[in-house]
Amino acid sequence: MDCSCSVDFGFNDETRWSYQQIKKAAKRHKCYECGTPIPAGSSYFCHTIFGGGIVEHFRYCHDCQSVVDKFFTNGWYFGNVWESLSGYLYDNWREDLPSSCICKLTPGARDKVCDILEEIHTERAGNYDR
Repeated sequence: MDCSCSVDFGFNDETRWSYQQIKKAAKRHKCYECGTPIPAGSSYFCHTIFGGGIVEHFRYCHDCQSVVDKFFTNGWYFGNVWESLSGYLYDNWREDLPSSCICKLTPGARDKVCDILEEIHTERAGNYDR
């Protein structure tokens, strides 16, 4: 059985168009999602959005982009990936979540997702003790 890892939360994109590219940092940046530093000389993902007369650039580390690529294939709100994923996992996680949903993530992203699942498990276990 193949798992569906996509988080679908009714995304409604009003952006006219956008594109994504991998860039090499000429100077130090910060990941828009997690705040991790992107050192000069390292690669990162740059999402450029054009819409409403505005051009915006969002820089993503490899871990956050990994989560976007695996879980948010139908779109996402910039700056809200980890919160959306946490909420989705909290509402929909089952004990039989296929490991194939997590195993294709980068090691750092996999660790963060497993930390979220552990927090959910701990919270639910605490609720059963009451």
